[in-house]
Amino acid sequence: MDFSVKNKVLLVQNQETDPENRLRSQVELFFAHHGIALETVVLPSRTCTVLAPQGDKPDLIIVLGGDGTFLRTVRCFASDQVPLVGVNTGHLGFLTRIEANRIDDCLNAILAGDVCLESRMMLAVGGDDQLALNDVVLKNSNPSRLATVNVYVGSQLLATYDADGVIVATPTGSTAYNLSAGGPIMDPLADVVAITPICPHSLSAKPLVLPANRELTLASAPTNDSDLVCAVDGDDAFTLAPGERFTLFKSSHRIQLITFPNEADSFYAILKRKLGWGSNPRAIAQNKPQLEGLA
Repeated sequence: MDFSVKNKVLLVQNQETDPENRLRSQVELFFAHHGIALETVVLPSRTCTVLAPQGDKPDLIIVLGGDGTFLRTVRCFASDQVPLVGVNTGHLGFLTRIEANRIDDCLNAILAGDVCLESRMMLAVGGDDQLALNDVVLKNSNPSRLATVNVYVGSQLLATYDADGVIVATPTGSTAYNLSAGGPIMDPLADVVAITPICPHSLSAKPLVLPANRELTLASAPTNDSDLVCAVDGDDAFTLAPGERFTLFKSSHRIQLITFPNEADSFYAILKRKLGWGSNPRAIAQNKPQLEGLA
């Protein structure tokens, strides 16, 4: 996919993480200096219906916030195929690749075209009206009770989980809730999904990775004594009464994320830097670098 910024940029700001508008002003001044129109939208709530840009579709969407803000923005513009990049004003920042102290350098690289575009898969929940870049989670509405969830691949019953819930994660979301629940880390460009039970009451209930083109069905067992809650990318979406079900499948929509082609910004370098993945405790004890150039 060809990429260039010529006409317009949309800036989506979470003002709670930039209350004095310092970083917003920095971004606005940068594009004003380069003669590129910038429209700023402040995210006022957890609904994204207010985010429709005015006029022509932008060449680029910049998200000023944390990963949660990024996910909310993705849901608003998933069908537009506009490349996105995030400035991290949150905490961990797996999706928001630009750190606050590197804004000008990264924006210069974007204008120069010295970037890569990563095409990330999404999950469609029941249809393309609800999309998940990270994960879909089904849990009991009563947090003190187990949920019995039947998971089908096509028409075949794959597993019945008695657990706190079940996560269906994309590769992008594999480092989120899925990782905390003991699920696998997956390369974000892989075309797979992970099914990860949350605290299952069984020693044999382990995470499973499947091809993304398999249609999945998650069903609330008739024996459940309360509704189950389905969350899409961290936001509650709907409830399932006992006996009800919904389907998941790979969406026809994909997200185009801007990444930077230096080794320190690679997925594996970020894993190491932000999560300590693959760290050698002996080398840490001796204060030695883990991988030259990435430590």
